[in-house]
This record gives sequence, C-alpha cells and structure tokens, in this order.
Amino acid sequence: MNSKDCKRKVITFCGSSRFHDLFHKLASEYTLMGWIVLMPHCYYENDSRPDLKDLLVEIHRDMIKMSDAILVVNKDGYIGNSTKEEIKFAEGLCKEIKYYVTPLKMPKF
Repeated sequence: MNSKDCKRKVITFCGSSRFHDLFHKLASEYTLMGWIVLMPHCYYENDSRPDLKDLLVEIHRDMIKMSDAILVVNKDGYIGNSTKEEIKFAEGLCKEIKYYVTPLKMPKF
C-alpha cells in the first residue's frame, strides 16, 4: 500500500533527534488535522554500531518514499547535515517540502 491507496495524506517529519519532544507535539497536531504522520522513533547515537545508523537511514528514506510530503522541523534555525540529505532525497522524489520554523506558526498544507 502506498499513499495513493489511502484517503489521507502521509507526512514524514525530518529534523534533528534533539527535537524529538517537538516531533511528538507536532505529530499530535498533524494527526488531529487528518494527516498520517511518520517519524523516527529510534535514534542513532553510538559510533560503535555503524550498521544501526545505516539501517535507520534506510528506514527513514522508506518513510519519505511512502509520504506525500515532508515536514522539516527547523527549531531555532538548525538544520543538520543528515536533515539536509533527507531534504535532497525528498526533492529527488518530487515530494512536497514544508518547514516548521520556530518561533513561527506551523505551515498549512
């Protein structure tokens, strides 16, 4: 099943793992607006297991592939290198890209 098979739009959140609390707040808001929300639930923070990092990157890219759009969570102007790569990946798939920039309001789709 892909996003074209369901009636609701699918969005994947992209951004630094340091913003995971904000991800959960935004996930609630987007769910109540009728979106299906995909986001990381496991974060890589250990250089001793590069295989885990690769796995999590692949899973996140699969989320982006399944989505109609991505939401880049840009708190205080921070977008890291991994997030920049996710944006490029989404652009290559012609996904809609929106930015949540604090302290501005959430973008409307």
